[in-house]
Amino acid sequence: MTDTQLTPATAKLPDFLKVKKPLGNENVDAQDKTIPRIKLLQKLSPELDSSSPNYIAGAKPGMIINTVTMEAFEELLCVNIFYRREFAVYADRQAGGGGFHGAFPTEAEALAKVKELGGDSATHVIRETGNHALLLLDADGNATMEAICLMDGSKLTVSNNWNTAIARIKDVDRFASVWSLGSTTQSNSKGSWSNYTVNFAGYVDEQLYKVAKALYDSIANPQEQQAA
Repeated sequence: MTDTQLTPATAKLPDFLKVKKPLGNENVDAQDKTIPRIKLLQKLSPELDSSSPNYIAGAKPGMIINTVTMEAFEELLCVNIFYRREFAVYADRQAGGGGFHGAFPTEAEALAKVKELGGDSATHVIRETGNHALLLLDADGNATMEAICLMDGSKLTVSNNWNTAIARIKDVDRFASVWSLGSTTQSNSKGSWSNYTVNFAGYVDEQLYKVAKALYDSIANPQEQQAA
């Protein structure tokens, strides 16, 4: 394939290419795509190291990045679509390991995985994690893409508070409200770090609600979606 320089006429998607049911992706399902993850940058994040392949120019501690687009933001608007609590298994780097070995719905299943790996509490870490499935919005409130936000450690408190705030909005679906994700600095005797802030930003309109509901259905009822 040769490189082709797009002209101004073709740099923008022509209307005639827009179709209701795109062809060619019939064999592509959820397992074949990368879902963006929202990540909060810390002082030692590789995205801040100019020698790292993940370096993002202009990014700073406390900024939020999209791991697929590699964009950094001070603040993100989103709709919280779905939540699940997980227990993630990691090999302890201080014990010479490293790496993610999956997330499980119960601590017992996570412990069973550690045992399967031939490890114990000295070699592996189990982190209780709040997994939030989000619909990201642009500055005008338009839906852009889905993403996941994993909150563990000190972020788990933010996760629980977010769930509580959503639940306090009575008689509406979880995905009926819009939230602003930002960050703040926290500290203790061991040092300082960035943590999430979450603030209510309003309610979805009818069109955005339809998009959010469709995403909810694909996450909560994947088998029904495949059958359809």
